[in-house]
Amino acid sequence: MKLFAKGFNDLLEGFRLIQHPKLRVFVIIPLIINILVFVGFIWGMSAYFSGWVDAMVSWLPDWLSFLRWLVWLVFAILVGVLVFYTFVFVATLVGAPFYGLLAEQTQKLLTGKEVDEDTPWKQVIMNIPASVWREIKKLLYYLPRALGLLLLSFIPVVNLVSPLLWAVFSSWIMALEFVDYPADNNKRKIDDVIRFMRERRSRTLGFGLGVWGSTLIPIVNLVSMQAAVAGGVKFWLEEHGQLPKANPASGAGVAVR
Repeated sequence: MKLFAKGFNDLLEGFRLIQHPKLRVFVIIPLIINILVFVGFIWGMSAYFSGWVDAMVSWLPDWLSFLRWLVWLVFAILVGVLVFYTFVFVATLVGAPFYGLLAEQTQKLLTGKEVDEDTPWKQVIMNIPASVWREIKKLLYYLPRALGLLLLSFIPVVNLVSPLLWAVFSSWIMALEFVDYPADNNKRKIDDVIRFMRERRSRTLGFGLGVWGSTLIPIVNLVSMQAAVAGGVKFWLEEHGQLPKANPASGAGVAVR
């Protein structure tokens, strides 16, 4: 339980770390991307479904016109669910090169190296193909397991615990997503990351649960992924014994334990 709490605390440390002035630019760029993706999804879904909803409502007789608000309520809930379930994936896919850069700069900050003052755009552009391919690999890890869990959800008795299984699985996937950034920067394969997580299950699930929970909170979820990247770096470095005892980040008002 102590390790589980430590993993959850890694995310909280991530929120503190991204407030550091030297990391600010590497946080703001993904934030802008997240906002654009979020607004784009809402606008796109509204544009796509609004005509369909209007057409359906037009078939209602006048005495059922009061149901119009109910149809729009159902539509709003549907859009909300679709945005939630696709937002994290699309935001991480689009923002992957910047998250990799944020992880690199966070590692420099935590290990006492000089953080880049300006955004190395050339590096970001060059990293796009590799970053997208790595995200696809993680998606290929996720899909068959999610499908298997979905099938289990239809089995009587087993489906009673399926919400718990989904929570554990979602926490695991979130941990994989954000611990992978420092691992990738340190030239580790995804199989190495999964092995690393299995050897530290409690801390991994604590970290992943925190990340997953933070993505459910409106507004917070716009910066929760940046915090998860920074927290994942701390998790990775600490478990590999690469954090100096007197952490350089603590001198700038960001407490890192």
